[in-house]
Order: sequence, then C-alpha cells, then structure tokens
Amino acid sequence: MSLLKQLSEQLARWDEQIEQHRGEASKLAGDARAEAEKTVAELRARAEHIKAQVEELASKDRDELTNEAKTRLEELGRLASGELGKGLENLAAFFKGKANKPGDTA
Repeated sequence: MSLLKQLSEQLARWDEQIEQHRGEASKLAGDARAEAEKTVAELRARAEHIKAQVEELASKDRDELTNEAKTRLEELGRLASGELGKGLENLAAFFKGKANKPGDTA
C-alpha cells in the first residue's frame, strides 16, 4: 500500500474519532464542555490542514511525485501521527476522566 493511501486512510480514521469526541463534548457542561470543544476544534483544524496538503500531493501526476514530494508525505505522516494521534489520545483520556465525574455531564 502506498504511503499516500496509508496516510489518507489514517486521516479518515482520525476524522471519525474527532467526530466521536465532538459528540462526547456536546454532552458535557460548563468549563469541561468549553475545554473539550476547543480541543476538538483545534484537532479538526490541524486535520484539515494536513488533509489539504495530502490532497495537494495526491492531485499530482505520479510522475510528478519527486523524491522531495515523497519526503514531504513522510513528514506529513509524522506530523499527523504526532499532532493528531497524540491529541486524540489526550482527548480520549480527558473524556475518560470526565466519565468518572458524573457531575460534569449535562
């Protein structure tokens, strides 16, 4: 499987997780909700930024995918994994912590 396809599929999975967390955020109240919604929005913006760059590379003819473009794809993969992967892990931990505090939910 090509790096481009792998990254595109991973971004799609992260999109699903972001949407799931957006739904969880809407069930919270007060400061917890505001914090969760802010984090979800930041992750969504990062994902969209990375996705746009991946789509730009994907739109190029395969012959145009130079070593520089392939290197950029690898960098985007690392960036996505670091920023989005870690951000989603942190957000999941946040929600897990809130699940243990029933008074924080709506």
